[in-house]
Amino acid sequence: MARRIQHYKFEDKRIEGIEPFRKKLGRSFFADVDVRLVNAKTGKPELVVDFHCNYSLTHCLYHFRNGSWGNFDQNLYRTTGINELELQLGNLQRKNPFEIDIAELSLHFTDTSLVVSKIPNNSIAEQFGKIISAVSGNFAHFTKHMTEMPYEIFVPVFTEFSMMPHANVLYRYGGHLRQPMGFFEYWALYFHSNEEGEAAIYDLKNREITEGDFLLLP
Repeated sequence: MARRIQHYKFEDKRIEGIEPFRKKLGRSFFADVDVRLVNAKTGKPELVVDFHCNYSLTHCLYHFRNGSWGNFDQNLYRTTGINELELQLGNLQRKNPFEIDIAELSLHFTDTSLVVSKIPNNSIAEQFGKIISAVSGNFAHFTKHMTEMPYEIFVPVFTEFSMMPHANVLYRYGGHLRQPMGFFEYWALYFHSNEEGEAAIYDLKNREITEGDFLLLP
């Protein structure tokens, strides 16, 4: 069945170029891509982008390291650091009279989901390649030396005192509230082995998983 093309409006102006944006990302990342517009308090349209991938995270990382996933092997990325997501977001912005940003991006694989929330403006698009690289570099550690895959990974984790507008997770770690520096400090992991459904905190610096003295809130 053919997909029904949605039309998005912001302040009574039609947002142009969403469908080409969605299709080009789908081709580059071998995924079915959904795009939603969220009501933002920032005065500009913000998108939630969902990638539905018919393969595992391990399969994705293999092709990412080989440069064949997401056009990370192209000259543009190698010479400028501009990744395909950032490129297509820039193309989308040029078709519209207002700035457009990504509030949240999720990658749904057959074995796990990776959910990335915006920190400052354009942070998801600009840091996307580094985030996937960090997933690759930390894979053995956050999968408990490849014995258990988390079914959800949230990047990053914020404290309750954070002023980040899209903080979707709060935490108390080791009895002390801590403030993350960005995408590469702490992540939240959810494992099926935790019958209570509570999250674990993954510390990227020390490559350690902690389950215990912290509080996660939706």
